[in-house]
Amino acid sequence: MEVDVLRKIFDGFDPTTSRVSSIPNNESKPTKVSILAAKSWHVDGDEYLVVLSQLAGSSEVLCGNCAMEAPLAVLKKDGNGLSLVARQDLPHSYRSDEPVSEVFGTLSYTGHESIALDLAPYRLTNREMLIGVRIEHMWLAAPFYQTRLFLFRVQGGRLRKVCEEPVIDRDYPTAHEEGPQIVLKTTSTLSTIRSGGQFYDLIVKKATFKCMENDEGDCDSKNAAVRQVKAQAEVWRFDGEKFNLVPRQG
Repeated sequence: MEVDVLRKIFDGFDPTTSRVSSIPNNESKPTKVSILAAKSWHVDGDEYLVVLSQLAGSSEVLCGNCAMEAPLAVLKKDGNGLSLVARQDLPHSYRSDEPVSEVFGTLSYTGHESIALDLAPYRLTNREMLIGVRIEHMWLAAPFYQTRLFLFRVQGGRLRKVCEEPVIDRDYPTAHEEGPQIVLKTTSTLSTIRSGGQFYDLIVKKATFKCMENDEGDCDSKNAAVRQVKAQAEVWRFDGEKFNLVPRQG
């Protein structure tokens, strides 16, 4: 199954080495590829497979500041077989400084980050769904601890990024003071609702809580009460290419 999936996504994939000859790494050797995550996805009565893969730009072990490419792809299940529907644009080589498309280019993450699929029912139209990916970045030396959600639309054999926003964010207002640290943690709940036009609106409900930092840099509800300090709702509207925040009235 894994070999078949990687063959569909990467031209020139060699199953004996798990490498792709069409993408040279920074050592001018075929790039090693693997699957990070794969989940079934059902849309309008059809079954698909959403795949996050990984390209190793070198033979070195992933380090904190080293970036790994993580191409996203969608394959359709046809009986016992698979066919490629769409994928992000793949790099041509790790030896060049080619620009990466902000809209169609591959995702990437570092050793300070983790990446995961989010296939919640993010609806764009009556028959079209969006694909979500979450990247969590934690570097407490900064301190910085955030999760960003990326939403993608299948468009003409490619995956277009239509939204990128933090869905879990933490602020550390007492980071440079002695003693217990305060955390202001904001979490977002997302849903899509029918609007007056062709596309659904994205509703983002945010809640900010004040709490005490634990050993993981997160909230510790055992030592101090968690108190909500703010709540707000946002409406994001699709313009055919991306979602934009709708200004509040009044």
